[in-house]
Amino acid sequence: MHCTDHTLYTDDEMNLLLENVHYHTMTVELMARLLSYGDLTAENLLIKLKENVLLKEDLSNITLNKDNQNRKLAYHKHIDSLLDLQQLEPVALTVLSVIALAPNSGFPVKLFHDWHGAYINEIQILEECGLLVKDRQRLLLNPYMRKIINARKMLSLSQAPAFFATLLQTVSDSNHEHIRFALDILNTTLLFVNKDERTTWKKLVSHGLESSSRLHHYRLFQKLLGEYEGICYLYQNITNEDHATLLHYKATEAAMIHQNHVKALELEEKAIAEACGKGTTHIFNLSSMYLDASSYCMKLIKPEQALDYIEKSVNILVQTQMQNSWNGIYTLTTYAKLLYYQGNFPAAARIFTSCIGITDKVYQSDTLTKGYLLQNLAAVHASMRNAKAALMYYAQAENVFHKFLDEEHPDLLICKEQHENVLGIDGQKVELLEYNK
Repeated sequence: MHCTDHTLYTDDEMNLLLENVHYHTMTVELMARLLSYGDLTAENLLIKLKENVLLKEDLSNITLNKDNQNRKLAYHKHIDSLLDLQQLEPVALTVLSVIALAPNSGFPVKLFHDWHGAYINEIQILEECGLLVKDRQRLLLNPYMRKIINARKMLSLSQAPAFFATLLQTVSDSNHEHIRFALDILNTTLLFVNKDERTTWKKLVSHGLESSSRLHHYRLFQKLLGEYEGICYLYQNITNEDHATLLHYKATEAAMIHQNHVKALELEEKAIAEACGKGTTHIFNLSSMYLDASSYCMKLIKPEQALDYIEKSVNILVQTQMQNSWNGIYTLTTYAKLLYYQGNFPAAARIFTSCIGITDKVYQSDTLTKGYLLQNLAAVHASMRNAKAALMYYAQAENVFHKFLDEEHPDLLICKEQHENVLGIDGQKVELLEYNK
């Protein structure tokens, strides 16, 4: 028992404690930590252990045998009682519960400060209690302790409104630098947090569905889809927007997980009809519905219907003034590519030029996205036999790619090859590269 001062306890006392927990390694470590605080004597700890462990109906050893649920449950309750979390102040308990939402790799300190607050005193108390380890970069919990804290379900959305508001803001942006970490926290929240703020929870689930589908996080996507379906059936004041959103994500599931594009198109068209049936045109993801319907039509070789849907998607972006967003750029470039492959080179060139202007306005510096747009525009001009413009845009695209990609990156090599063979393209369609972040 390394954490105790052995001069304070006799060998007989130590042996009694060890025998009582059957020399289980983690329990021994927990006992050592409790004794090291000096607030509990070996005699009192032994009494407490006997009260919690020696159940009247079962005097045998407590094991972790998965086939014996009663014994496993008794062990968990025993460890839970030793932790005595209820003795913590409510604020410290909330801080501990928020940290436990992060994955086993821990909660980055700066991110915790930005999302929830500094809480310097509470973190220090948790460190002194042995519940938390803090290094320069992360707040860490023992994985088993993290499971216990989450399993107690001590946190609700209303207890940390600022934290969950920030989580919502992050989850809403699939391009955010911390999006994957945010989705991990959302996954834990789904299981262990009391959803007493229904409006906030519905938004978290809805935006989580969008981001998890974009990032191909299919396991979380299906969990959230089941949750959203329950929300639509159980919550009051559910609108046609909510039902349309549910149909939209069921279409996404059919296409991305089951590869059934016929079913996906059918569900997406139902979603569009539901969204527009009562005169609603400002649903935040209506543009995405039209965009996805266009994608399904292309896969089913229905180019005219695809073009119709993508034009409607662009019109929605213009109406809602969202064309300058990341989703807006993605929709516009999808539209331009569709026009390009259908042979409408001038219209495609105009849209790509417009998208480059948007990236300059939004990001005010070179981005990898701009490099791909420049390659796309160069390819369009090459297909139009406008060699001078094509050479210029290829050179600009390579310049941007060199800032972000390795020399042997396939996209950079393709761009160089097309650049060198501009005159040989002679009106033919060439590959348009795509940036999948």
